[in-house]
Amino acid sequence: MPPPLNRGVIEKLLTYPVASEMKLTNLTTTGLRGAAFAISQCTRFSGAPGQGNCTNSEFQIKNVEIDGLSGTSESTRLASLQCSAVAPCTNITIVDSTLHLDNGTAASEYLCGNVANPTGFNCTGVPCVGGSATGEC
Repeated sequence: MPPPLNRGVIEKLLTYPVASEMKLTNLTTTGLRGAAFAISQCTRFSGAPGQGNCTNSEFQIKNVEIDGLSGTSESTRLASLQCSAVAPCTNITIVDSTLHLDNGTAASEYLCGNVANPTGFNCTGVPCVGGSATGEC
């Protein structure tokens, strides 16, 4: 008979959820005002004082793929990924993206904080760290 599971292990399995195995394909946009794809793990509620905490979430986002993103945007940011330092985002894939500004310039910024193993893109800067409704400041 196998040994019983450690209570701490069981509590951790039940307490710290994960969002994973998401695939978005063939997305089309028009006139976006911010990053086409944003992750923010800042905890801050509307009307609450302070900046929120952006580094201690134990909720993990992993194995996310965006395959095919086209259209127009007012922002040069294709992605803004502000993930937790405690549970970094892992295996984020963005491929076949042709998002452009109205003047034809490609949206080519990939802002990353605590992102491990990105595929299909290189991080070009750091995201804004702070709570917001859009995942960006």
